[in-house]
Amino acid sequence: MKAATILPSALGAIMIAFWGCGGSPAAGGNLTPEQKERLRDAGGALARYLAFPPGHHLRGEAPSDSLGRALSELGRRDPAAWTIYYRAASDTLHALESPFGDESATPPEPSPTVPGGRS
Repeated sequence: MKAATILPSALGAIMIAFWGCGGSPAAGGNLTPEQKERLRDAGGALARYLAFPPGHHLRGEAPSDSLGRALSELGRRDPAAWTIYYRAASDTLHALESPFGDESATPPEPSPTVPGGRS
């Protein structure tokens, strides 16, 4: 396709996305401070539960079904709840230590390849 054909469609898509966004969903205007804090705590707990293997000292408890239902209800009432929840999970994952030990250490030597085997 020619650039002249694609350009109007691309600009239209960008403008719709830009103007359709409205306010920041992270604000969560309809949520109370307690609900926002619960979402942040739940997001952090989910990140720790998923990031570390069973038995690791930093692994948290699995989220309960009642917590899942409460989060779903908050998300149904105010979609910004999901933004707060997933942002908290992402921020927690970013701050956690690696479950695989010190990443700054020298990487292990690669395994030798076996003749005729896959590399």
